[in-house]
Amino acid sequence: MEKNRNLYLDLLKSFLIITVVIGHTLVHFFPEKYIYNNIFKVIYSFHMFLFIFISGYLVSFSKQNINLDWIKKRFIRLMLPYIVWTALIMILNNKFDFLGFLLELIKPSYWFLIILFLYDLTYYIIKNFIRKIKNQIKFIIIYIVTVILIWIITKRYISQTDILHMYSIYLPEYFLGVFLYSYREKVIKIIKKYKKIFLLLYPIAMTLYTYEDHSKFNNIIQYNVLYYLDYTLSTNILNIISTVYNHYIVAPLGMVFWTLIIYYIYKSKINIKIFSYIGKYTLSIYVISNLFNYRYINIENIDILISIFLGILLPIIIEYVSKFFPKIHYILFGTYK
Repeated sequence: MEKNRNLYLDLLKSFLIITVVIGHTLVHFFPEKYIYNNIFKVIYSFHMFLFIFISGYLVSFSKQNINLDWIKKRFIRLMLPYIVWTALIMILNNKFDFLGFLLELIKPSYWFLIILFLYDLTYYIIKNFIRKIKNQIKFIIIYIVTVILIWIITKRYISQTDILHMYSIYLPEYFLGVFLYSYREKVIKIIKKYKKIFLLLYPIAMTLYTYEDHSKFNNIIQYNVLYYLDYTLSTNILNIISTVYNHYIVAPLGMVFWTLIIYYIYKSKINIKIFSYIGKYTLSIYVISNLFNYRYINIENIDILISIFLGILLPIIIEYVSKFFPKIHYILFGTYK
């Protein structure tokens, strides 16, 4: 697998995990106003959608058999760190108790790991237990549409269970990644042909993007509907429209935009091998980086930069050192060195 690593994918994963660290750092330093931070909004408009897409793509890229042995390995790789680090972070913060631990597993901080495993499990079930269906792609599309409709109709109830809420949001990107691998050459040709349009559309779409606070988007839509149709939309309808716009218009455009930007960097004469090295440590950076969000010298901007730097470097060091102790590495990161 090491010999078959794709340098571009490692570079893309490096970029994405850095955006994750930056996003989490901004939340820590600006807990009451991070949703209005422009850097934060750009990051959250695309980064987890693209991360999930790549995760699905790598399922096909790895060319492994989607069997029981594979799902067991995925459970160990994702769920073991999910459980262990959830407990460790609570212990380090002096907040551990068994009931609280169970609640944290249900409404998790490390939601990416559990929903990614649930996507793998969904794919495994579809691949192995629904063989009688002649066209699995049609079934998966129907399944995705159903999940989206359930999320839209019962959003206020699903939001009480964070795992289900997150699962429903990113599901299309996972299966898009799984199946796009087979059509990657055609997709690449289309993106290259219309690259200027994609590079233009995303910044335009971002002018209406809002995170959690949908007031800006809602006001613009309400004004135009009222002006042209003489009709007033309810706040709930506007929030749904805003959410759909963010997830299924802005996010896909952002995914294409940033994959193009990273591709240009990949094709440039810049030495990217050192930078792409970060992409091999995405899991450790994801689970550990938040430990280093502190105020170090009481200069806000400098402290943010220090937190980001340490949040990337120290997890890499921790995982690298743990590789000399295979059992510890297995427990912490779900794999032997």
